Order: sequence, then C-alpha cells, then structure tokens
Amino acid sequence: MTDDVDRFVGSRLRERRLILNKTIEELAESLPFTIDEIAAFESGNERIGSANLHALSQLLKVKITYFFDGLSYEG
Repeated sequence: MTDDVDRFVGSRLRERRLILNKTIEELAESLPFTIDEIAAFESGNERIGSANLHALSQLLKVKITYFFDGLSYEG
C-alpha cells in the first residue's frame, strides 16, 4: 500500500524526468524497469525501494534528497 509520501516522491521523479526531456520509455531503456513500473512509480501507485531510488537518482543526476525536497513533515 502506498501513501502521500510515495505520491510526492513519484511526482518529483516525473518532474525531474520532464526537466531532462526524457520519456518514460527512455528511462525504462536505461534501467531494469518496465514502462508500467515507472508509470506506477510516478503516480505513487508503487513504492520505490531505496536501491531503485538510488539508481534513479544517479540516472537523473540528482541527490536522493531531491525526491523529498519540499515534503512537509509533521511530528
């Protein structure tokens, strides 16, 4: 089950992909993910594991913290 954090991280993934003018297909070709998996990551319907998030951050040339920038924390 995913939550608001997963949706936020997914939206940041999509945002960065679009900034770099990459398609989902191009991302899928560079990583061991299917187009459907990347779409599920971006929509927040599938949680991105830490190793996968690390691989995505390297490919998209950002620090892992990029995916959490702007996320509000309560507590």
